[in-house]
Parts: sequence; structure tokens; C-alpha cells
Amino acid sequence: MLALAFAKFWGKRNPLDAQQIVGRERRERVSQLAWSGEGVDSRRRVNSNVMPELRYHHIGIPTDKALPAEDYIQRYKLYASGYLQSPYGVEWMRFDPDCTLPELIKTVPHVAFVVDDIAAAIAGEEVLIRPNSPAEGITVAFIVDNGAPIEFLQFDRPGVEVPSPPHRLRQFPF
Repeated sequence: MLALAFAKFWGKRNPLDAQQIVGRERRERVSQLAWSGEGVDSRRRVNSNVMPELRYHHIGIPTDKALPAEDYIQRYKLYASGYLQSPYGVEWMRFDPDCTLPELIKTVPHVAFVVDDIAAAIAGEEVLIRPNSPAEGITVAFIVDNGAPIEFLQFDRPGVEVPSPPHRLRQFPF
């Protein structure tokens, strides 16, 4: 297994580190293929692992300023604002002082993707927040990639996603 070879190469490091390296190389190779013009199916096998299909959902940006039309999510002790108003899915997040979410979530912007299989999306990755269900019909999890939080969302029923403004659905010519 390639992960074990990496583990031997890196010495006493945790074998999970080696799996994360393999996952990162897989993503880099997929990116290289996409940029080279060869085209790539996001489920293409690279390094014998399947890269899950990622569909952009939103970007979450931490802030310490109160914003208009904030929604308070008591369970997480955070305020969210802007997602429904933004054609690009920009969501501002402000946290109560006693919010128990990881510091990385509270200080570094994250990008969120919809996936069909959240377990496959986090396999071999550094998990920041384990899969959980913040609302009926949705499962979310966070990983850390290159020092940044990445959120994955899985909706239980196809076609049932967090509402998005109609203009976000238009196709761009690039």
C-alpha cells in the first residue's frame, strides 16, 4: 500500500499522515489534469482512490462585526448572515465568546462543497469536525486541507438542498 511506503519513508510519523499525503497528491494530480486541458472527470481514479465529486456551495467568512439580517444558531452559538442574499454563496459568521467550535473555524474562512458521500469525502483526511446533522436532512463535516477548513455537506434527499437564489443557478461561460 502506498500509504505504508510513505509511513516508512517518513519514519515515526503516524500512518494517517501518510494517507493524508496520498489524498493531497490525488487532489493535486486531478488539479494538474484539469489545468492541462486534458479534462478530468471529478470521479476519475488517481492513485487508485476515487476523488468524490465536489459541487461548490458557499464560502464562510468569520467576522467580529454585527451584520444586518443575522440568523442566530443557538446550538453553535454563532450568527450567520448573507448566504441567501449573495449570488456567490458568501456567508458571514460571527461567534459568541463561549462558542465551542474549533478555533480554526472561528478564525479562518472555509469553503463548502456538496458531496454525495460524506464518508468518502473525509476518508484519509484530517477531520476537524466529525459528520453530524445540524438540521433535518443534512449531514456536515469539516476537514483541514493545507491549514484551511473545508466543509462538506451531504443532503439526505437528492434535490433537497439549502435554498439558493435563482440567479445563482445560471451558467457562466467560463
